[in-house]
Amino acid sequence: RAVRAAVGPDFPVIVRMTGDDLLAGGTTRDDVLAYARALAAAGADALNVGVGWHESPVPTVQAVVPPGHWVPVAAAVKAAVGALPVLASNRINRLSQAEAVLAGTPLDLVSMARPFLADPALVANARAGRPVNVCVACNQACIDRSLADEPVSCMVNPRVGREHEPAARPAASPRRVAVVGAGPAGLRAAHGLALAGHRVTVYEADDEPGGQFRLAGRVPGKSDYLAAVGFLVTELARLGVALRTGRRITAADRDLLGGYAGVVVATGVLPRPASIPGVDLPHVLGYPAAFADGALGERVVVIGGGGVAVDVAHLASHPAGPARRVTVLHRGRRLGPRLGRSTRWAVLAELRRQRVDVVPGVRDLRISPAGVHFADAEGQPRVVPADTVVIAAGQVPDDGLVATVRAAGVWHHVVGGARDTAGLDAVRAFAEGAAAAEAFRRAQDRAGQLLGIEERV
Repeated sequence: RAVRAAVGPDFPVIVRMTGDDLLAGGTTRDDVLAYARALAAAGADALNVGVGWHESPVPTVQAVVPPGHWVPVAAAVKAAVGALPVLASNRINRLSQAEAVLAGTPLDLVSMARPFLADPALVANARAGRPVNVCVACNQACIDRSLADEPVSCMVNPRVGREHEPAARPAASPRRVAVVGAGPAGLRAAHGLALAGHRVTVYEADDEPGGQFRLAGRVPGKSDYLAAVGFLVTELARLGVALRTGRRITAADRDLLGGYAGVVVATGVLPRPASIPGVDLPHVLGYPAAFADGALGERVVVIGGGGVAVDVAHLASHPAGPARRVTVLHRGRRLGPRLGRSTRWAVLAELRRQRVDVVPGVRDLRISPAGVHFADAEGQPRVVPADTVVIAAGQVPDDGLVATVRAAGVWHHVVGGARDTAGLDAVRAFAEGAAAAEAFRRAQDRAGQLLGIEERV
């Protein structure tokens, strides 16, 4: 009432309210709807309905929450306030989803936040049929950073928070540039270089682009990771970038690389070799092989405690039904210690819901045809039967090409996992890829300055 009195009758007042705080003993549905009616009577022009609270044990905005899951909460508020406009929110990241809400419910509007970080032109691009850079609900560079008072950005759109910096500057002299690797870092590097006007060729050893993102996109709740890859691939085609899949670049290609003005090495990572007795048995897989259809048996043991091990456990536990048993064995005290603070608890809760058995503090691992033998945190010998054992015990840089590029005498820039796996995540990979075009520009400027000095001399 005080706000309405202060701003007058013609100024729009929209109230953000919680339709369900998702807390045991919290605000009741009757109280929520009574509050909504009171806001309407006090002069609100619209109600924007969110869900949850910081202490809520129920995920609300994480990728494990299906898109549009909370629309019924806003619909209940709409039913209580009649003609007053009501907005739905939370986990709606595509214009098509918003249109479905407006067409299929009495709700009047849909609000989005993170999707506009991923693609500020989301509405215009979707309406024009252009590709949209979809928010993947990772929270890593937005919500997680805001909670730690760090500069907010976006994993799939590294320009967020850097809008004051110049975008890709048109190259004064477009050059031929090769990007080796079509994972997140390589695709983003190629995009920036092409925007600057360079003639870019991307070489990818696998038959499909995407790298680690292509694997992550198979994990339940992470299908939008594939959309992020698709957006960049479509953009590269629009910009005239040549994408050569199924083409592994090796030391034998030194002359090929030497024909380019610059090479971005974005070859990514390799699974860390595990010195575990029995690792060479036929039922033991490196984690990339675990993502293939039909690769996993009924009794799956995942060895490792990082984010990849968590993804493999999710993949193994979701589609197979109650017959499959999944166990995660890891040396540390905490599973997934580097997962984002707004996501880790929700992901681990989902593993518990799927009855994944997590065993920390394991030692003296040994694999046999019968299963995985180990000593638990108390030093007691144990064995877990396994039809499939997946090794997800870390990664190392796939940097073998760096020496070849150096020998070719060509300017090169190493990004993502190929540079270093310490602290590696997709946020860093995308950001380093995005910075490659500027690094090449600076190198060209320096080369031009040196040439000018030589000519004057």
